Amino acid sequence: MYFNDVDDIDVLFARLEREDPPSGMTAGVLAAVAERARRRRRIGIAVFILALTVATLLAFLVGHELRASGVLDLITIELQSADLVQAAPLDLAKGLAENVPWVPTGLVVVSLAAAARALPVLAAPAVRFGSRRMGR
Repeated sequence: MYFNDVDDIDVLFARLEREDPPSGMTAGVLAAVAERARRRRRIGIAVFILALTVATLLAFLVGHELRASGVLDLITIELQSADLVQAAPLDLAKGLAENVPWVPTGLVVVSLAAAARALPVLAAPAVRFGSRRMGR
């Protein structure tokens, strides 16, 4: 078979005629796209606000637990005494690991990650379909 031969598919494509889309289809598609964009933006704003609120409350709780358990005092001692860190680094790390409230700390990290994930939705410009400027 050569490339210049005409087969049944070529004949069928040659007989195709252009059909106009149904009336109002463009407006319907633009309205659906605009509604989806508005819904996505509302969800992004809600996720961002909720995640920051949860992260703030949990960070406050973690701070109180760190103060009550003495971890902040241990960190202060480690920062002030480099000799102590060099003498027993594993013991100091073990003392920190045993007293850090890991579950709330992990939840703070997850909340901040959710807020960071919602940021691109907030940073994207709000598109207004069907406005007067669109036709210009």
